Amino acid sequence: MKNLYKNPKKAFSLVEISIVILIIGLLIAGISKAGDMIFDVGLKSASSITKGAKVVRMANLSLWLETSSSESILEKERFDGTVVSIWRDINPQSSSKFIFKKTGSPIYVEKGQNNLPAIGALSSANNYTPYTTETSSTVTTFSSSQIFSSGAYTTIFVVLKPKAISGVVTNLVSFCPTAACAAGNEISVGMDATAKIVFSAMSASAVTATHTSSNAYASKNLIIVSALKDTANQKIYVNGGDLSSLATANTYASSNAFTGTFKIGGASATATNDGVEVYEVILFSSALSAVDRQTVETYLGKKYNISMAKTS
Repeated sequence: MKNLYKNPKKAFSLVEISIVILIIGLLIAGISKAGDMIFDVGLKSASSITKGAKVVRMANLSLWLETSSSESILEKERFDGTVVSIWRDINPQSSSKFIFKKTGSPIYVEKGQNNLPAIGALSSANNYTPYTTETSSTVTTFSSSQIFSSGAYTTIFVVLKPKAISGVVTNLVSFCPTAACAAGNEISVGMDATAKIVFSAMSASAVTATHTSSNAYASKNLIIVSALKDTANQKIYVNGGDLSSLATANTYASSNAFTGTFKIGGASATATNDGVEVYEVILFSSALSAVDRQTVETYLGKKYNISMAKTS
């Protein structure tokens, strides 16, 4: 007589379960390793594009900060969420490059937009200022004529992931008086509470004229901001598109010289911009021609996979 209560099903043995867990572990490790390899390839490609860019040969290059090259950020700090203590200038034309040291806790964003690294958590409390050496404890100051040698004209490029700022306005990149950074006589690129680009520049009358883009950019996408100040106008371009120019009676000249310093990532004490990620900053001490501006924009567009408009 058959045993009706006999269970014909057989459970997995401990050995079989262990083998399945091992296989799953190997698959997960392989996927993770493949992800790391893709990231490393992207990083090397971005670094190669940077080193081969025509920017290195363009006149009046004053400052170049970026995040993909090994010389930019200390190797031990190139991990997601790590506080980045030093951000190095890679300007090949300079014999005494800027050394930017942190205030507060700006962090390394390992896999930002387009799978490239960025500096994040920037705010009025988390920013960078220049020092003469990596061990120096004194912020370096300059006369504006040292930085803007061609008559206080400038072109500033900033690659950033924008967001609406919880405050009036904040400066992501600025050169301003050491005593009162946001009080006037500054040259700066920032964002306001509606995520519009704000470009401020010194006029010949030693006051700051401010130009705000007509478009807001509170999105998940990277943007390339080009801010240009020539003899009579301030102009803002985003992804190569000519948004508008400030055409006023202002003229811009070197007569408004002052002693100041750089800040990267939040000069205004009234604003907090946590969540804005900065990927690259390039500053020229001249108003670039349309051709030269487009040369820089083409390099940045290729590196960050952003389609660029062509405007004269």
